[in-house]
Amino acid sequence: MSALPVPAPRLDELDVALLHALRADGRAPAGTLAERLCVTEAAVNARLRRLAADGVLTGVRAEVDPVALGRPLLAVVRVRYGPQPLDFTRLAAHFPAVQSGFALAGEADLELHLACIDGRELRAVVHGLRRAGAAHVHAELVLRRLTTTAAATTD
Repeated sequence: MSALPVPAPRLDELDVALLHALRADGRAPAGTLAERLCVTEAAVNARLRRLAADGVLTGVRAEVDPVALGRPLLAVVRVRYGPQPLDFTRLAAHFPAVQSGFALAGEADLELHLACIDGRELRAVVHGLRRAGAAHVHAELVLRRLTTTAAATTD
């Protein structure tokens, strides 16, 4: 017997507005969010607790400019597996340039987002993926990052 899918939590307009505000500024205090959304601080705190408990709000993280870390060369690498799937966790630990990734269903099996020191490191990652058993590795350089948040810049 298969398990039934868990229904997605229902979000009202205030939940969505709160999540958008957090995406724009994840460090905003509850009081500031309450002012922006015209509700009480207690209401914001209750919503945040519920959204976290429901698994909607999975965390708040800092985004660090890779250039500040000495990694100015951004790339997206799409990988097709060879006979065996590649272990993303092991790859990420082995290659410091790997920032994040997606397991895909489609033409590629894995998409890796890299922040490299230079072209030499990018080539080393591509060669390392091939040595690890990737059947096909396609790297593309990132020209600029696009974002949906109004607070972030795109150039």
